[in-house]
Amino acid sequence: MLLVNYNMAPNLCIKKENIMLTLLISGPQQPGNSIDIYLEPLVDDLLHFWTNGELTYDAYSGNTFTLKAMLLWTISDFPAYENLVGCRVKGKIACPLCGKNTNSMWLSNCMKHVYMSHLKGLSATHKYRWKKTWFEGKAEHGVKGRILTSHNISVLLKNYKNNFGNKKESGKKRARTVLLRLTQAMTVKLVNQTMKKKKHL
Repeated sequence: MLLVNYNMAPNLCIKKENIMLTLLISGPQQPGNSIDIYLEPLVDDLLHFWTNGELTYDAYSGNTFTLKAMLLWTISDFPAYENLVGCRVKGKIACPLCGKNTNSMWLSNCMKHVYMSHLKGLSATHKYRWKKTWFEGKAEHGVKGRILTSHNISVLLKNYKNNFGNKKESGKKRARTVLLRLTQAMTVKLVNQTMKKKKHL
């Protein structure tokens, strides 16, 4: 799991030296819904950076400031999207936006679902709707279903209880002393590097 700092110039934030590796899950098997356990330390750090912040040294101005951070968005493939968000991304209702209105068809020979009838999204007079041999062998007269809004999703999940994934057995939170010591060590290192550069100048 990589963390990209967007509080930088666009040509700098995506360079490899500015991308932080925050989580590495080793092993041949993906953790599946148990990814919750791996994410807990990262979530704790993000909550700390958003609520309290961290005292940080600015090498350019030579002063310290309280650094705060927030998570803007996540980018993941469909399997990871299912684990992180708890959305279904396979089977009959694989589209996270369409939900129950997903147009799916089961192929008995291949033993899998395919998702057809996408011509419904075209205008009613579009010529592709009548191209039978090009697509499913039939003309498309259907109308595209409405994409679920945030309000619709909120109503659907109002009374839903999601208990997937594992939880920490102990209620103890990990100590923040290690993180604070690392931050202080990095601050001292930056100060020393800045002082050396000033001496050379």
